[in-house]
Amino acid sequence: QAHIANPFRRTFAAMLGALDEAVGNVTAALDARQMLGRTLLLFTTDNGAPAVHFNFQAMSNWPLRGGKAQLWEGGVRGCGFIWGPGVGVPAGRNSSALIHASDWLPTLLTAIGAPLSPANSSHLDGVDVWASIAHGAPSPRTEILHNIDPLGTTSAAVRVGDFKLIVGQVDAGWGPRPDTGDTAVAAPGETGPWIFNVRTDASERVNLHDSPA
Repeated sequence: QAHIANPFRRTFAAMLGALDEAVGNVTAALDARQMLGRTLLLFTTDNGAPAVHFNFQAMSNWPLRGGKAQLWEGGVRGCGFIWGPGVGVPAGRNSSALIHASDWLPTLLTAIGAPLSPANSSHLDGVDVWASIAHGAPSPRTEILHNIDPLGTTSAAVRVGDFKLIVGQVDAGWGPRPDTGDTAVAAPGETGPWIFNVRTDASERVNLHDSPA
């Protein structure tokens, strides 16, 4: 990583390099024991990059707004991948189906051929989205409660369909842009509430709260 000028990005790249090496060691050990063909690997994140690092340009959620510990898409939208051709994971499929962290339990059980019965899954917050990930079916999840504030002392957000409502959130900006090296774009100074169509406006730039229906 010596060619990376920014010391914070250089440290982050070294950490990812160590992670890659560790994963390689694990998969090699599984392969040596003839277990890799019966293994399902899942890599996912629980949040976006910390917003505090924007000033250091070590990480970036661009073009999403905000970051870790915030309810903007830069804080709650994540990515991941599943690998396991030996247990039926399809290769080369890219899914943008709506999924919440609580969905992994019923989803992975279906992926390995041990789905929960309706009686055993009725008390779960998660839903089985395996058909969406593996076969492109519509996601059975239509809403996500990002945070709730019954006392009105902190921020809250909920997504229903393509729309997300945010209240009480500290304003946040965008960036930095990793492709250009430009510094972060400052927050516009809004106070909310905010409503965004996060499918067509994932960057959360057009507040629809005061727009006519």
